[in-house]
Amino acid sequence: DVRLLALIDLTIVQGEPSSIEVRLPNGYELVGVTGSSLERSEPQGDRVTLFVTPATRRRHQFLLNLERSGGAGSFTLDTGFPTVPAVQRETGEVAIEGIGTLEVTAKDVPGLRRMDVREVDSTLTSAARQSLLAAFRYQRGASGPPALALNVTRFPDAAVLAAIADRATATGTTAVTTIGTA
Repeated sequence: DVRLLALIDLTIVQGEPSSIEVRLPNGYELVGVTGSSLERSEPQGDRVTLFVTPATRRRHQFLLNLERSGGAGSFTLDTGFPTVPAVQRETGEVAIEGIGTLEVTAKDVPGLRRMDVREVDSTLTSAARQSLLAAFRYQRGASGPPALALNVTRFPDAAVLAAIADRATATGTTAVTTIGTA
């Protein structure tokens, strides 16, 4: 399965919106939405409307939890990101994590550039359950937000041999020397 956590951090510079529309990427099911200013949410197909209180607040943060089923073994993941159509400027970071022995390779996509996993925002890092395998920064261009295309190769777990010792012997030598002064 593929789990997509999206932390949406909005700064309102004009107006006092009482609701915010978020478009969801294709193929994902909305599992949950949280946020300190979130009054309620209403999913509607490929979008969710977030009702906020108070409307005069200038900053809102929401955590969207999305999931979709994936195939067993190796697979190709082509995915978009949740977007807020009414925004003037949109930038973000993407962190990739996985369970097991994986190799993740990404195709080059305009508007999406690879970054070091140590540079990922601490809020995003704290949401990770596993070690981060790859990370990207993006900025929405005129054609919309970029999509992420990954090839995920899963390797079988290797058997580990247990070491058994029938006997252990430890030998030690102690030397005591007296140093005198005249």
